[in-house]
Amino acid sequence: MKKETAINTSFTSIDISPNPIVNALNVDLSETKKGKNPSALIQILNQAGEIIHQQVADNIYAIVNLKHIPNGVYQIKVAME
Repeated sequence: MKKETAINTSFTSIDISPNPIVNALNVDLSETKKGKNPSALIQILNQAGEIIHQQVADNIYAIVNLKHIPNGVYQIKVAME
């Protein structure tokens, strides 16, 4: 059985850097929802899918402080409003 995934195409791109992350993650929402002030929920998930950090970005540029998170592999989820 083929599984389909819905993709929200209301934004054009989100830039996330650096990779690998040292202390902070930069999220650039400037290309999202052109002409509107973006608002996004940024979540960091561990390999078990648990949310270990989240914050709301109410501006086109967000800095996510991740000094408290141990080294490892994580997923980044950005949900636009």
